[in-house]
Amino acid sequence: MTKTLIKQGDYVNGHRVEMVEMVDGEPHYLIAYFDWGANKPQSLSLPEHMVRDYVTAEDFEKAKRYER
Repeated sequence: MTKTLIKQGDYVNGHRVEMVEMVDGEPHYLIAYFDWGANKPQSLSLPEHMVRDYVTAEDFEKAKRYER
């Protein structure tokens, strides 16, 4: 079984991870986003092999503090 470093609250591909689950031995990350075309919120279960970038929740909070 694969051990993932990404956890709930982290950010993948610019979206916050709402839940982490294993599907067929691969971690999947539930992300939520607003689809302007459909004009409503959407969710997506993103498999680990489709993750382009990743930021921990701690690093994201540090970056937010420096933006102010």
